[in-house]
Amino acid sequence: MERSEKREQSIKTDRYIFQSLHKEIFFFGLPVLLTIILFLLPLKTEQWIMGIPFIYIGLQMIDSGHIWPSFIVAFSLKKYKWLLRSIPFFIFSLYVFIGFYYGKLGIYRAHAFLAAIHFVRQQYGFYKYSSNINKPPKPCFQQIEIAALYVITITSLISRMANGSMWMRQYDLIKIPDFFSTPSLVLFCLAVVIYSISILYQWRVYSHFSKSKFIIFSSTTIAWGTIGFTGFPLIALFPLFHDLPYLALVYSYPISAFDKYKSFMAGLFKSYKVIGFIVFLCVTIYFGIRLEGYLFKHFDYGVDPNTSEILLVVFCAIAFLPTTSHYLIDAIIWRKDALPKSILDKTDR
Repeated sequence: MERSEKREQSIKTDRYIFQSLHKEIFFFGLPVLLTIILFLLPLKTEQWIMGIPFIYIGLQMIDSGHIWPSFIVAFSLKKYKWLLRSIPFFIFSLYVFIGFYYGKLGIYRAHAFLAAIHFVRQQYGFYKYSSNINKPPKPCFQQIEIAALYVITITSLISRMANGSMWMRQYDLIKIPDFFSTPSLVLFCLAVVIYSISILYQWRVYSHFSKSKFIIFSSTTIAWGTIGFTGFPLIALFPLFHDLPYLALVYSYPISAFDKYKSFMAGLFKSYKVIGFIVFLCVTIYFGIRLEGYLFKHFDYGVDPNTSEILLVVFCAIAFLPTTSHYLIDAIIWRKDALPKSILDKTDR
């Protein structure tokens, strides 16, 4: 009876990144299921453009929109001010240097691997955030769970490199022997089993169970498993799974630009939090796709191939500059010593 009461108490005291269970499911669980459903829809020839289904292009619009609000945060912070503002110059110089030696494919590959690292680290960040506000009975459980999450993401990436070597463009990931696919799947499944044993043990012995952590880990497993061990295009899954939670977190960042916008929306609508975020989402998607679409059209795939190699490399570096800058900016604005106190208070540290 006492154990049952402890379990009920554990569920009642569960804390969420987005303040409630239904929001946690919306931002982490529902996007993965919706995107997988998209894979099952029949796609007719007339629904494709440039070899990509329209519906995937719609998802890519979300991805194009999510990078720009991170620049608003970066340019509003006093901590690491000059480091954050120097990132675009560093990325441009790096890409030009790589491009001179390896051509545009070198830039494509650098971008693909930086993107992969960014996505892996974000999965760690989401889970660590939830784990900090839902502390396990012992630190070793958190270490086991995070190690399992890393194994899931990294083995999926390895399998993708063995089966097609494509992130955004063909061969932008380094192709490795097909042999690595099967061991990757075995390790992936082993990590899921170890995680399952860990949470079951905590539930049984310590009456501890966090729905928030379980939702994040489950969605990570489904999303990365789909990416690593199926033939579905990556572009169709990550925009929902990766971008929506990120935009919601950025939207909660306490900077003056966002605060003024929220105050304005509060004066217009009773449900200003929901409506405000929807408007914020639509605006970022609209301007994001316009800006990124312009860059890729005029500086990458739309450039005359007869242009000099030097200009091709410089243009390509410009096209990928905002996206890659976002990856490094993201690594800084979520550091503990850069986060505002209002966010740190939610995680205890």
